[in-house]
Amino acid sequence: MTRAKLKINHNFNKKIKEQIQRNVIEANRSYKEDLVDMLDDPGTHGPRTGKMYDFPFKKGHQASAPFEPPAVLTGELRDSIKEEYHLEPGIVKGFTYSDDPKSVWMELGLPDRTTAQGTPNPMAPRPAWRTVFTRNSEKYRDLLTQRLEVR
Repeated sequence: MTRAKLKINHNFNKKIKEQIQRNVIEANRSYKEDLVDMLDDPGTHGPRTGKMYDFPFKKGHQASAPFEPPAVLTGELRDSIKEEYHLEPGIVKGFTYSDDPKSVWMELGLPDRTTAQGTPNPMAPRPAWRTVFTRNSEKYRDLLTQRLEVR
């Protein structure tokens, strides 16, 4: 789960506090949209090298290879990504998260995975969350700090 938390100094005027809240919401929303975009079309972020599979419901599916963003087969992982905000006096918290357990093992891999027969069958990570954040961190910083002028 990705978390962004910003504590607002109580000495700021109300206008600046409101702008900071809007900035946190905008940066968090942008992160969620960038993440969903990557999962919608991971091939736009580099060549795909995963194996090709045919499923009854989808022919010609290209799976993700290790260290590529997860490929979309059903869309469940992509559709599980949510954003949430908590506004408290002097604090605004923005959260982008997935309640799908696959999001953790796709991001971090499964080093201890075994087959039904007990044979080691580890899965390498297919990172998307940290990839999106790293590639766009400057954009999120700019969104967080936009229109903040203390006079």
